[in-house]
Amino acid sequence: INSFVINELDINLTKYYLDEAKGKDEAIRRAQKQLTGKYEDIYLGPDTDTLDKVWQRADGIHFSEIGQELHAEMWRDALKAIR
Repeated sequence: INSFVINELDINLTKYYLDEAKGKDEAIRRAQKQLTGKYEDIYLGPDTDTLDKVWQRADGIHFSEIGQELHAEMWRDALKAIR
């Protein structure tokens, strides 16, 4: 899951968090969800943790070309949803 804040000039994104759970830290995921409910200018982005197949992240961390395309599509959809 990603969250982002839209300010006047920037969009801040969270980073992939590496651990034994394939980058899925439930405390971070919960905190991101809580922030989106607490502040009107923080929106829930796509759940990029779902991009965890070997063809999406060949090295287990960085997106492959196909993973990058799916990542971009997920962000496109998330940004369209806040209009």
